[in-house]
Amino acid sequence: MIRSSCAVGLVSAMLLSSSSSALTHDGLIYYQDFDHDGRAACGAGWALDQDIDPARLVPGRYGKACRFERSSANLLSPNQASAEEDATGFVPGDGTRLASTNDDTPFGARVLNATVDAPGIVWHTTPTLTRVKAPHRPNKVFLFSAYIKASQDGTQVRLSLRDEHEDSDWRDRVETAIAAAAEKGGKPAKPVFETISAPATVTLGKAWQRVAARFEIDARREEQSLVARLELVSGESGTLSTDGMQLEQTCVYPLSNTEPTSWLPGGATRTPKWIDMPLSETGFSGRVGTLGCWIRPIPDQCGGSRKVNAIVTLGKSWWAPVWQLGGGRWYVGEAPTKQKQGKVSARSVEKGLLETGGNDGWHFLALAWDEEEAVGFLDGKPFGRTSLASGRPIPGSELRLGGSFLERVPMTGDLDEVYLFDRRLTDADIAALAAAEKPMAEALPNVLLRRPQRLTFLRSEESAELALEPVSYGTSPGRLALTAQVPGLAAECRQMAEPGAPAQLRIRPWMGSPGSYELTVTATSPAHSLVARDRIDVFEEPPGREFITYAWGGTDEDLEERGFNCLFGEPRALLERGLWATIRIDVRTPVPHPWSAETRARADAAAGRVARGAMSHANVRACLVNSECGHPPFPADEPWFLDWLREETGLDGIPPEIARSPVRAVSHNGAVPPAVLPDDYPPYRFLRWWTKRGQGYYLLNNHITRQMRKAGLQTTYYSDQPETATQFEAMDLVDFWGYPKTPEGLVARFAHASCLARLDGKPFQAMPGTIYWDDGNGLWLNDADGKRKVLCLSPDCLTENLWISVACPSSSIGLYGIGERRSGIYDRACDAAMTNAYRLIRPVGTLVGGLPTEQAKVALLETDGLFFTQPEVNDAWMRHWLVRTASRCMARVRLPFDWIHDDHIYAGWLDHYSAVVVPGAWCLPEKTHRALVDFAQRGGKVIVDQAMRAEIPNALRLGIKTQKYPVETVMQELGNWADSFRGEHRVWAHVTPSDDVFTYTRDAGKARYLFVINDRREPGPQQQRWDVKLNAIGRAKNEPLRDRGLPHRVNVSLPAGLAVYDVLSHSPVTGTAENGRQVLNVSLGPGGAALLATFPHPIAELNVRTPRKLAPGQEATINLTVLDTEQRPVPGRLLTEIQVTRPSGEIWTGVSRYRRIIDGKLSVPLRLPLTAEQGTWQVTVLEWVSGLREKTQFSVE
Repeated sequence: MIRSSCAVGLVSAMLLSSSSSALTHDGLIYYQDFDHDGRAACGAGWALDQDIDPARLVPGRYGKACRFERSSANLLSPNQASAEEDATGFVPGDGTRLASTNDDTPFGARVLNATVDAPGIVWHTTPTLTRVKAPHRPNKVFLFSAYIKASQDGTQVRLSLRDEHEDSDWRDRVETAIAAAAEKGGKPAKPVFETISAPATVTLGKAWQRVAARFEIDARREEQSLVARLELVSGESGTLSTDGMQLEQTCVYPLSNTEPTSWLPGGATRTPKWIDMPLSETGFSGRVGTLGCWIRPIPDQCGGSRKVNAIVTLGKSWWAPVWQLGGGRWYVGEAPTKQKQGKVSARSVEKGLLETGGNDGWHFLALAWDEEEAVGFLDGKPFGRTSLASGRPIPGSELRLGGSFLERVPMTGDLDEVYLFDRRLTDADIAALAAAEKPMAEALPNVLLRRPQRLTFLRSEESAELALEPVSYGTSPGRLALTAQVPGLAAECRQMAEPGAPAQLRIRPWMGSPGSYELTVTATSPAHSLVARDRIDVFEEPPGREFITYAWGGTDEDLEERGFNCLFGEPRALLERGLWATIRIDVRTPVPHPWSAETRARADAAAGRVARGAMSHANVRACLVNSECGHPPFPADEPWFLDWLREETGLDGIPPEIARSPVRAVSHNGAVPPAVLPDDYPPYRFLRWWTKRGQGYYLLNNHITRQMRKAGLQTTYYSDQPETATQFEAMDLVDFWGYPKTPEGLVARFAHASCLARLDGKPFQAMPGTIYWDDGNGLWLNDADGKRKVLCLSPDCLTENLWISVACPSSSIGLYGIGERRSGIYDRACDAAMTNAYRLIRPVGTLVGGLPTEQAKVALLETDGLFFTQPEVNDAWMRHWLVRTASRCMARVRLPFDWIHDDHIYAGWLDHYSAVVVPGAWCLPEKTHRALVDFAQRGGKVIVDQAMRAEIPNALRLGIKTQKYPVETVMQELGNWADSFRGEHRVWAHVTPSDDVFTYTRDAGKARYLFVINDRREPGPQQQRWDVKLNAIGRAKNEPLRDRGLPHRVNVSLPAGLAVYDVLSHSPVTGTAENGRQVLNVSLGPGGAALLATFPHPIAELNVRTPRKLAPGQEATINLTVLDTEQRPVPGRLLTEIQVTRPSGEIWTGVSRYRRIIDGKLSVPLRLPLTAEQGTWQVTVLEWVSGLREKTQFSVE
């Protein structure tokens, strides 16, 4: 369902003032002139405010225009770009005297002055090392530009650029690579690109003049050492002043511009700042229309090419309908990848734009089309036409000012008066627009209504309010009488409104069946009158609000069938599929630093933009903030960073012991760190601060979350890959995705992530993947088509991992790597496995989601002392491998454990445990050491190894000598201890044999839920075909892949006296009495699981109550009560499956299918639309755990 305006356009829906002139405005649905503080006239009578930086505004065709520029970066140092400090970075020529002096300059307060006596070299820059790339191009192109003036008129200078590596062996290396490529066959490599130097020779005067030199080299030359040189060619002795220097790469694909961009400070970058808005706000249908604008290339400064490129684009990508104005080819209609026509050649227009013409360089462009033909216009005259296949914008399409979605092409030029009509203007209409002496704004009303934030609702929403606010579009509208109506939802309001005091229209979405309803707003005053129209869309709520199962990596059309109820993607399109949406925001550029002022400013702008965009959608369930944040480079030479470091740690700089890749501490000058690390030990103090705060991403992520909430988006915010406490301070959820090659790796990593989530007091979201992968290394194999691909999980391994994700203490789950179903070696049988597993897992997740697991008696401590590596262990990644080996060892012997950090200890978590395993702690933080000593003295058991130097009373030292942690030794030493401890310290449920199952017990007070997951596997088809070896990642060296699951039977021993239910078969089960316990025999399918629920007393009764009679548009409730044999509400959680059937026999989707019952009671809203079918409605309720079923009915009259 695509929203479209029910009126023909802005002006046709309003009573206009008599100033309307001859301009053509009938059917105008979008108009932006940059003269109203970013406010655009949009749709049928609405105003939409767009975020436009005032600093980008320049004189326009009529009033103001907005300047757009392509990406650029100034590769010079700050002082080389503007000599504000001294002449550092410049080497004077013979007889030249350089100085940084005060002058009138737009680039600061000082300029580089060179006093010269005779022709020759004035100065050259010190080398700038760079390793930029030039994808899809044979050459790299560099520009050096500078603003120069002379003390004497008629002074001639030459500016040039060169690479000091020009005389190196680069040609030999390139030719060797060409020859090697030729030997392999296939497409021949491009020949050597000969170096081109294009210096600029100009005659200067006493005014600033920009000069640019170009330099081109073979793109395969990896590193350049670039030096710019200024020479005096002729002229009298005197002073040459230079400022605003810039060294930049240009001609970067897909652009070919060679003029320099606007000056940037040294080291600064500029990204395209296009202006986007949802195309749906305009009511654009795509069938017919006209798109137009005024454009002017940026004035010529240095004689380079000044292509404007794409200007305005409507669409989303190459694979969706698109309408593009500007560039060498204009597009219209169906996706360019789906039609041969729909392309207007406009190369002549690119040249025509460079002509001054009759409007001081401004030109009017237009693209007009109907369902058969499109025509391009330049200055009111047609220049090209094409046939086309008509297209309609897909959900999520946007209107972009200043560039295109296709290849992300940015515009370079000035833009004014952008028009979009929902009709094909005549040639005479377009000629009139091109000849207009006044802006169209003068013909538009001076009052509009601010567009409501959201016009899409779920029927599950009890009520919602639409703010209807008049806003100025020229003069203040004052107070107006507003009448707003949505007849299909029986909603109406009549109120006075004015700017800052909107009228409020209250609607009840549930009163309508899913569909689209007309909204009409009339605003009147003695001076103004307008009618605004749009449509309100109502959808049923997507299933599974209480337990989300989401997919990452695709929006394939079959994902609902597979069992997912939430995807990443465009929310509106997902809502039309009946799915929840997760949005994301990424501000992850590591340079400048994530917590720098520049990054925070970018983040604030992005947060507001993304939040506002998401608020218009009713199904946005969550927002992922900066996924997978790595450690940025140390900004060690940034004064702000050093001030921050000093303020929070007392350190004057980064200690010399700190190393990178990964961040860790190493020996410096042979010094050995203490066994027990004091808090003020500089390397330890820095590393702890850097991990928590100094790396910046966690501060930035929480800052973004707060900014988005402040902007008004109230949803579930989360980020992923937990590393430290307080990482998710402002967020609502902790996510971890991982896909180890063996299930015990998943069990271990989920233990780690869930313990950090518990410490932060946040729910945990578990996400396995579709592939065998570990630490960046997948099982890469050659497929039947000869292509190298990653191997995806077998159906049985996938099923097992899905069950682990719901059984661990998760509140929601996901699946990573959906795209690998197409790009990897994927067994299509996994589709059926996914469907069958999620068919059970989704209701099971509703039952147990968010419940804690039984408290483990053992903790694995990953201490920050592991930042310090023993000298004899020559492995920068020691910490990673050590904790991975130790954690998987404990998971492999089926010992439940918590994976904790020092912060858990400081929060008092040692009170939970009987034993703590401390692997590889060559160094130990002093506070942690004190806590472990106290724990040991209170009777707790501390298990350490030979690497630990600190003394702990009665600690058990295993025979693991160093931090290298070889798998065989660890399994023998730590594995044997863990197996022994498990035998001596029984958990609530005993499962035998335990070697080939994973068990999780979820706790709901007096009720408990036991998962038993089958891990019995053997080498199967994948191993037989590819002979896959897991090396040390498996149970033994060179273990073959065990990809085929086997059936299994186990005995489960539970305390006697409890009522036990097999949840998946919805039935009670009984066992045999044995030593004061009850023992049940449980069968497990390959990769499958069993779920047993226990309660103090058997479940005896299910009561369902509904009203006898209801009227259309009436609200009521379905009340459920579940009692035990003591006639008391059943404690803990139960699950109900509800089905409501209409008199016609069709299932009514107005009630969620699965709902969680808490302590025996549940009330479900029953809201009938105004169009509810008359007759008898049936309600069927199944209580999932016990299998009790009840039916009732009500009549609609």
